[in-house]
Amino acid sequence: MRVVFDTNVFVSAALGSRMARRALVMAYRKRVTGVISYEALVELTTVLRGGIGWDDNLAYRWHQRISSRFHMIHPSVQVDVCRDPSDDKFLACALSGEADYIVSNDHDLLDLKEFASVKIITLIEFLRIVEKAP
Repeated sequence: MRVVFDTNVFVSAALGSRMARRALVMAYRKRVTGVISYEALVELTTVLRGGIGWDDNLAYRWHQRISSRFHMIHPSVQVDVCRDPSDDKFLACALSGEADYIVSNDHDLLDLKEFASVKIITLIEFLRIVEKAP
């Protein structure tokens, strides 16, 4: 199973959400294949530093951990679908990375429900699916 996590899932994990951490651990331990683009990773690092006030060192350690454990892709498509254009990068990443799911808590993405063959689901839905899988 190939999965793209929206920035809000990573930030939730950084702020202590057990559900978000459980999801990321599944990718870290290769139970699922985490897929991320450089553009999404830069956004995450920026949010960790500016949005929640992490110092550069801590944000960089997260950047390194994710880039070493997730499949880094360079999207081969450009997408202009989401009502929030800043979320199009997740759709492009999912398509180019042949992801099965985008996991998000953002209604701009969730309201799409599916894009091409990629299902867009909540963190809770993702955990239910993966925890049922053999």
